[in-house]
Amino acid sequence: NGLQVGTLLDVGAGRGDFAREALGFFPTAQALMVEPLSEFASRLEETCRQHPKAQVVQAVASATPGTRTLHVHPDLFGS
Repeated sequence: NGLQVGTLLDVGAGRGDFAREALGFFPTAQALMVEPLSEFASRLEETCRQHPKAQVVQAVASATPGTRTLHVHPDLFGS
């Protein structure tokens, strides 16, 4: 396809499905997965083991600093 991707950002990564799919198309890219919920940590860490250029940050992305309330949907998706 000729497209060169250096870095993939997966904000609200959840289980990391987008990052894994994108790394399949761009295996040399770095991937940064941002996910605040600890329930997904083991799955995201597995992605990092499979893709050495992938990393995960347990945090919430925001345009401004400060404290926020995170409302979590019962099935963890759609939060």
